[in-house]
Amino acid sequence: MSNILRLLRRFSAASPGARYAAVFCLITVLSLAAYSNSFNADFHFDDNHQIVRNHYMRSMKNFTRFYTDAGTASYIGGYANGYRPVLLSSFMLSYQMSGGRPWSFHLVNFCIHIVNALLVFLAVSAVLKKTGEDGDLVAGAAALVFALHPVETAAVTYISGRSALLATFFYLAAFNLYIRAKGSSGPGPARILAVTFLYLVGLLSKEIAVSLPVVMIAYDLTVGRSAGAGIRSRWASYVAVCGVTLFFVWLKGHMQGYTAAPVKAYGTFEYLMSESKAMLLYLRLIVLPVNQNADYNIFPTVFPDGGVAVATAFFLSALFLIYKYARSEPAAVFFGLWGLIALAPESSFIPIIDIAVEHRLYLPSVGVLACAVILAGRVLPPGKAAVALACSLAMLGTLTFCRNEVWATELALWRDIVAKSPNSARGRMNLGTALMNDGKYEEALAELRTAMTHPDPRYGVNGIIFYNLGCCYKEMGRLDDAEKAFVESAKGGNYSIEDSMAAYSELGDMYFDNGRYKDAVRVFELVASRLKGDPKGTYNLGVAYMMTGRYADALERLTAVEKFYADSFDLHINLSRAYLKTGDPARAAVEAGMAARLASGPDQASEAEDALKAAGGRG
Repeated sequence: MSNILRLLRRFSAASPGARYAAVFCLITVLSLAAYSNSFNADFHFDDNHQIVRNHYMRSMKNFTRFYTDAGTASYIGGYANGYRPVLLSSFMLSYQMSGGRPWSFHLVNFCIHIVNALLVFLAVSAVLKKTGEDGDLVAGAAALVFALHPVETAAVTYISGRSALLATFFYLAAFNLYIRAKGSSGPGPARILAVTFLYLVGLLSKEIAVSLPVVMIAYDLTVGRSAGAGIRSRWASYVAVCGVTLFFVWLKGHMQGYTAAPVKAYGTFEYLMSESKAMLLYLRLIVLPVNQNADYNIFPTVFPDGGVAVATAFFLSALFLIYKYARSEPAAVFFGLWGLIALAPESSFIPIIDIAVEHRLYLPSVGVLACAVILAGRVLPPGKAAVALACSLAMLGTLTFCRNEVWATELALWRDIVAKSPNSARGRMNLGTALMNDGKYEEALAELRTAMTHPDPRYGVNGIIFYNLGCCYKEMGRLDDAEKAFVESAKGGNYSIEDSMAAYSELGDMYFDNGRYKDAVRVFELVASRLKGDPKGTYNLGVAYMMTGRYADALERLTAVEKFYADSFDLHINLSRAYLKTGDPARAAVEAGMAARLASGPDQASEAEDALKAAGGRG
């Protein structure tokens, strides 16, 4: 105990720079230990359509397009349109670092999380100092708890959780600038410009940053008032951030076609009741972070029940405590308000299909954890507080390390989900897919059939299940069963256009492999018309046209995707044949030469040589 107190006294006596360096080093070392097993974790959930299969990620030439085309958010477009250009730009940079391997994405996520933890330290410290306290010790504790808390793995280890990481980074940076304005007159023009710029970039990362203006007002009404700063003097800051908010709403609507979720699975009141109960789940996860689940499979609440009553009572009690202690504990009250305000954009009035998702806690947890640490520091003497902190950090770091093991592979993640949500159709379906990809076909069929016994109207997964059944049958060589499953999947009942088009693509591949080229053309034409701009669908149609003798049509399709398959032997050999058949032997020879340079193995080399001879070139 005496050694701990001695360290605390040395920390308190150190210069601000030394304190910051010590906190940063401690956060980095402990976080690295907790996340050391996360850097090779698989892609999951939205990672697949946003990154892995998104052809826009593969060339830096598309970088500026993210800011002008909402369809670049996913390779499938349609319902997956999204206008988060800063997020997509960061994904592209990670993709270029590693060629699409996951380690670079995890490295960037981890680094952003470390910086966010340091920004939490700076924010909590500055807020406490505004109330007359030297709060670096408490701020350091809050930052360490935030850095190691296992609930943050849903944003840090889940690659697409970067949207929350980036939005929180710009949010915290803007807030730190705002509260460090000297005097009672508020930030000057240059600082206001910097705050609004950071706020806008945060919005372009994820829409949750929209709560920042309300957090600024909450700060001025609590901590700012106690520090003698008048809220009326801050009007210029409020006008600036409100202007940016209106501009962003217009920009998002213009680019994306809508400003909120376009598909509502249920009404606003149902969602509000459901989210009131989800708030209790979130609180439990922060206080007792065990039994975490990446897919809670919570159905909406249609009528008020006991859970809604308990949640409402808790919310009203929280508001009462905020009102009661607003003057005596302004810092704790402010951070408590931060948690409620930051949660509101995703968990109040705008219906989102998933009722509870852990990565929604990333930004709100900054406030909740800071509030908890501040209050703990009030009731515990320094020595006991330090021991409690050390034990808490050891427990949190261990839980984070264990949770990262679950995120390691698709199979591990979905096994964990199904164990905790056995009636989840989406969980069973994706576990079946993971088993199929792991070569466990009989187990996969069992999970997929079980999924069909748990219908879930929110996701309309039956079409997806049929698709996965078809893929499984195809891998097992049961082609007749596979064709029937793909036909059922393509009929409809799917959550998105992606699913029916994927089923049609597989069906087209089967027709092509069995020599049913006219049927393949019919199917691939449908895919190309529905997924406009999709390189794979366009290429498949071009090859199918080749096999049915429609060489001019084939040439049109194949040249349209040449930039996406510039290093493909198959593309160039097919282009050579198409040019030859349409009367352009010179160009056919050029393509055959390119195929020869890309050939791998004697068979491809021989095929390229024959194409070159047929075009009149030298073999």
